[in-house]
Amino acid sequence: EDPLDVFRSFVEGLDLDDSVVLKLAVPPNELTNIQCTPAEGFLLSRINGAYRLGDILAMVPGNDLDKRVMVASLVRREIVKR
Repeated sequence: EDPLDVFRSFVEGLDLDDSVVLKLAVPPNELTNIQCTPAEGFLLSRINGAYRLGDILAMVPGNDLDKRVMVASLVRREIVKR
């Protein structure tokens, strides 16, 4: 199965284009109670309700597909909202 097809089905309906402004869906003081990877934690530290998704992805190291899957996972887990 093509990884891009898997990604497309995972993010279907999330409407996560680069112009979307991401916000935390949980209070910042609760972030320490959330199980996440170090990469997810770094990405979460960049979400402030002002940066667009494209801006945030530019600040986070790694390949674009992995970063977008990470964002989609955080949205699906209701840690981040658009």
